[in-house]
Amino acid sequence: MRMIERMSDRLLGLVVPEITAGACCPPDPWQQECYCRNHTVRAKTCSYNCACAVHCGSCYNTYIGC
Repeated sequence: MRMIERMSDRLLGLVVPEITAGACCPPDPWQQECYCRNHTVRAKTCSYNCACAVHCGSCYNTYIGC
């Protein structure tokens, strides 16, 4: 029985690629100020991706005075 299990594991290893599990950085987004235009603050939303690199969207109007 063990021989059959070993053979099936080897065959499965040939067909299915090995997957490595990795931990991602926290996905909690935050707002980052871009600049002030026409007396209102422009900001963008940023977050970390699974490679722990910062990814930010485009700047938008917050309608907060500056």
